[in-house]
Amino acid sequence: MIWEFPATMLRVVDGDTFEAMIDRGFRDYSRKSFRLLGSAHGVDTYEVRDPDPLKRALAQLGKARFMELAPVGSAIWIVSEKPDAQILPDSFGRWLAQCLNADGVNIGDTLLSEELAIPYVKG
Repeated sequence: MIWEFPATMLRVVDGDTFEAMIDRGFRDYSRKSFRLLGSAHGVDTYEVRDPDPLKRALAQLGKARFMELAPVGSAIWIVSEKPDAQILPDSFGRWLAQCLNADGVNIGDTLLSEELAIPYVKG
């Protein structure tokens, strides 16, 4: 089952993590943290606190592009697939979801196509 929710971007933590205020309808809102997905697979970017200066710089580029596509305060869509009722947040408390901006641009797919991210495959 695919779930889609309108939301407001609250914070871009790094290139693959963001926080949003989900509008569940009926004036029912929920603040959640998400791990970014593309339309076909997960998205992985370098960490903004990596000790390697090159990796840190690449992480900042990915984060900046994410923020350009979905600035804080902007309207976004959260798309999450839940094949069963047992889906839980990841080990960092993030829910897995695609993020589309108001123009329908898939942020994860964009970061992947611009080589600011690589496909993430849980191993």
